[in-house]
Amino acid sequence: FFIQHNVKTKEIRESKQKFRSFTEYAPDYISQLDRNGTITFINRTFEDVEKVEAIGSSIYKWLPDQYHTKVRSSLRTVFETNEPVSFEHHTSTKDQNEVRWYSTDIGPVTIDGEVLSAICITRNITRGKLTEAAIQKEKEKAQNYFDVAGVMLMAIDTNQNIIMANVKACEVLGYSKEELIGNNCYDLSLPPSMIDEAKKSFAKIMA
Repeated sequence: FFIQHNVKTKEIRESKQKFRSFTEYAPDYISQLDRNGTITFINRTFEDVEKVEAIGSSIYKWLPDQYHTKVRSSLRTVFETNEPVSFEHHTSTKDQNEVRWYSTDIGPVTIDGEVLSAICITRNITRGKLTEAAIQKEKEKAQNYFDVAGVMLMAIDTNQNIIMANVKACEVLGYSKEELIGNNCYDLSLPPSMIDEAKKSFAKIMA
């Protein structure tokens, strides 16, 4: 038993060393947490926090209050179910001039089926969030242009399904935007006798 215990201890120690060597230069923020949220390892820290300050402290010390419940719940799920948890969150910089978005994955570290700790991998996704916001803004701008037009306008995809429709289109066809979006434009806007011919013409244009 003593020899077996020593072998297992050596394996754990070597595994930890490999893990820390691998994560040292990773671009993501990677930390190891115990069941209570105590940081036992971290490869890098946020802003002006030193590693020596973070290691041995509670993860909740560095998190905004609004995320304490979410992280506690996630850790409990990881330790009790041996299943990973993912979520997104945002924080403000110390000067409050910038909001940064992060994606966090928390997964179990197990030996012989027992969860010993949790690995927390946090990635900065601010750029992606800003891109999403810019795209949404352009969509809203395009929709506004659509809506102020005094004629019926619809945008369709290659399958002839409606992806945008203006207010005038809704008025003329008698459908709400929600009813139009995703449906075939010809099925909703043309008499039955004209639908097949219109679809064939569209197919020739797209060929």
